[in-house]
Amino acid sequence: MKTQYFRLTKTFFALAFFTLIFGCNQIENTKEIEKNLDKKGISLIQYDDDEMNKAIKDARLTFDDFKEEIENPEDKYFAVKIGILYPGGKEHLWVVDVVNENGKYYGRVDNQPEYTNDVKLNDIIEIPLNLISDWMVIDGNQLIGGGYTLKLIRERMNPQEREAFDKESNLSFQDSIS
Repeated sequence: MKTQYFRLTKTFFALAFFTLIFGCNQIENTKEIEKNLDKKGISLIQYDDDEMNKAIKDARLTFDDFKEEIENPEDKYFAVKIGILYPGGKEHLWVVDVVNENGKYYGRVDNQPEYTNDVKLNDIIEIPLNLISDWMVIDGNQLIGGGYTLKLIRERMNPQEREAFDKESNLSFQDSIS
C-alpha cells in the first residue's frame, strides 16, 4: 500500500514534534506510533485515509482564500504544503516565504526532503498548484486560514495531547477563516 509522508516546517517545531509523537492516525499505543513512523521520525499517512484526503481536498478547494490573504500580507505568515511524488509514495513539504509573481506562486522549501530528490532544503521553487496539500495563514499566533491537515492532526489527539500541543505550539486554532 502506498504511503504519504508529511513533514511540517521547522518554524512549527512543536507541531512537528506532536505529529511525530502522535502520528497522523488515531493511535492507541506506542507500538502503533512506531508502525506509523519511519526510521527518520516522519509521520506516515496511508493513501486511503479518507479524513486526511478530505483535508487535502478542502485545502485545494479554498486556495482562493489564500490568494486573497497573500495580496494583503500585513505581517502575516504564509506557507503552502505540497506533495511531491517519488517512486513508492508522496512526500509532503512546507514551502514558506511565499510570494505571488504574475499569478505564479514561489517560495522556499522549508523541510529537508528525505524521500524525494526533486527539491532540496531552501530551494526557491515555483509552487505547482496541482500539488498543494495544505496552506496556512498565521497572524500573530492565530491560524486565520487553512491548516486543514494540522487541524485534523490536532483533532485526532486526546484532550491531554491537544492541551500540550496548543501550549507547545503557541498557536491558536480558533476563528480561522477556512
